[in-house]
Amino acid sequence: MLVTGIALSSLGQLGREHARACSIPAVHLLGAALCFLLLGMVVQERFVWQICIVLQALAAVAYLRVVGGRVGWFEKGAFTKRWRWALQVWFAALPGLYGVTRINSFLFEHVVDGTPGNQVAAQLMEMPHQELLLTLPVIILLMPALEEALFRGYLFRMLIAKPAVGGQHSAHKRNFSTLGALLTSAFVFAFAHGSGMWLPALYLGALLAWIDWRGGDLRLNILVHCFHNAVFLAVA
Repeated sequence: MLVTGIALSSLGQLGREHARACSIPAVHLLGAALCFLLLGMVVQERFVWQICIVLQALAAVAYLRVVGGRVGWFEKGAFTKRWRWALQVWFAALPGLYGVTRINSFLFEHVVDGTPGNQVAAQLMEMPHQELLLTLPVIILLMPALEEALFRGYLFRMLIAKPAVGGQHSAHKRNFSTLGALLTSAFVFAFAHGSGMWLPALYLGALLAWIDWRGGDLRLNILVHCFHNAVFLAVA
């Protein structure tokens, strides 16, 4: 984890230093959560779980897109200039991820009742090959894009936005500090991923928020998240 901290302190200097804030009122996050939950109640017994999750995430993103309009996730030319930097950040974060995963396993073995590990990966290992081939694109490509839209594109960027005052945004104070927004979005991201890999998910959520803050282009997050899922599912 110390190695990761030293590496990221150097790589961070190459970033943009801040993501563009999303000015949608944070109360709309509650509306997105309700869309996610209500649609889940409708579709959970009609489709396989992979399709249910995708439909729920699409509903939440669509709701935020309608109430928020265009939010400026992408910066012209930023992806082509910084995609190598984003992957270097992921590789630099691996020692820290290993350390957090070990801590997570220790806690489940000695402190917390439960089973550590990635439950999705465990389910994939038991799937028939045909179903597995249909599921992998969802987990490797579609879900990372939807999760980045929700947790970084909206949640993180909403938290760092300036609050509205009389229809205008305050020039003096943001909703959260950068660190507060990073940690809050990471906690929500970890909570959404269940308990078995809670600490590693918290670490990954914080890392992806940091990449968004320093890189300023959501496509960098999607690239790293897709790459991360592909590598760790292959290993699992």
